[in-house]
Amino acid sequence: MSTRIAVVGTPILGLVILVAGWLPAAAHQQAPMTTITEAQRRSICEAARALTRERLPDTVREAEAGNVEAQLVLAVAYEGDGAVEKDPARAFAWFQRAAEQGNPMGLEGVGRYYASGQVVPRDDAKAIELIGRAAEQGYAGAQTELGVACLEGRGVPKDPVVAVTWFRKAAEQGHVAAQRRLARAHAVGDGVPMDRAEAVKWLRAGADQGDAESQMRLGYAYYAGFGVERDLAQWVRWTRASADQGYAPAQANMAFMYQRGAGVPRDTRETVRWASLAAEGGDASGQTILGGCYAHGEGVGKNQAAAVHWWQKAAEQGAHEAAFNLGVAYRDGQGTPKDRAQAMRWFEKAAELGDADGAYALAVLYYGSPNPFGPHEHDTVGSYSWFLIAKELAKTASQVESGQAAAGSLQKIVGAQMTPAEKAEAECRAAEWLRAHARPARS
Repeated sequence: MSTRIAVVGTPILGLVILVAGWLPAAAHQQAPMTTITEAQRRSICEAARALTRERLPDTVREAEAGNVEAQLVLAVAYEGDGAVEKDPARAFAWFQRAAEQGNPMGLEGVGRYYASGQVVPRDDAKAIELIGRAAEQGYAGAQTELGVACLEGRGVPKDPVVAVTWFRKAAEQGHVAAQRRLARAHAVGDGVPMDRAEAVKWLRAGADQGDAESQMRLGYAYYAGFGVERDLAQWVRWTRASADQGYAPAQANMAFMYQRGAGVPRDTRETVRWASLAAEGGDASGQTILGGCYAHGEGVGKNQAAAVHWWQKAAEQGAHEAAFNLGVAYRDGQGTPKDRAQAMRWFEKAAELGDADGAYALAVLYYGSPNPFGPHEHDTVGSYSWFLIAKELAKTASQVESGQAAAGSLQKIVGAQMTPAEKAEAECRAAEWLRAHARPARS
């Protein structure tokens, strides 16, 4: 016979959590672990990472005997956080066993699987029921998950104010992901009034716990003077602390520092070292910087083919500068054979990413002067439309694009050769492209 279990106590923020017919009645004959602290969660995660194949059979026996901690260690381990082979189905099963004893970490784990649709069919309502129950039991991980759901409107009404309330509950328990979320909310004024000092406070809370992302963002706050006095030494300190943990975006920032001599002495070898680490870690900025080092022979032997390799990886992730550089490489035959179609493809990709220089380069190619591909007819309408697109993109870019002055002169030359009807067609094409590729301003 199914049971209907209501959360005891006053509903928090009007969210009534009902678990209908999911947990068997026998599961509630035991006294449940009603909460789990951040320290306990970290201890379980550390045990999961330390779990060896030799220790696995003993841990399984303990879990089968009803030891909740062993069940959770197995669940986390099977999620891929350790030496045990990743197995989502087994992870879900062990989270479920812990949830049947009322453990909030187990409830939250099962809820996440329903939210993602992994192993079980996606069911946002059931996910919120389970995660919400764990959150009301005070589990910080669930409170953070519930905050994200409220922020995104997933399974509950979208409400950033409610989201922030949940993030704060978790952040005050020391949950670093919640601290990052709360910092962002204060930084942009989402669900709370904008308060840069409060944003920095929560970034520092995460950074002091060793969270690499918080450390990098705190460092950037010092670089930008965001909520704190600008301090390049603190920028370097916190960025390096993050990079030393292997956080690829911070490693890319270290490469930037050494490339520009910002906060540290300019050092091309250190630029390459940090950019290589970031690039191998999949960071697009690091890949772009490393490609530039190979292209110019700075800190490493000049190798145009290697430059193209790294720019391609970065451009495929949406790095506008890398996409533009790829266009130049294909246009000029640097590190790859000349290829007009590929050059135009990557220039347009750069433009789609908000890069005005990419649009200017396309305008020049459509006009055909200078023409590295041999003689062909001018496409004045195509050229003029790209000039118009470039002008619009330049209005939203945060920097002066390098090709604007020269391209502006060429635009006048192209325009002088066109009829009013051709100009009207070019304006129509440009407007259609801009509507189709509308995007936030690039910063």
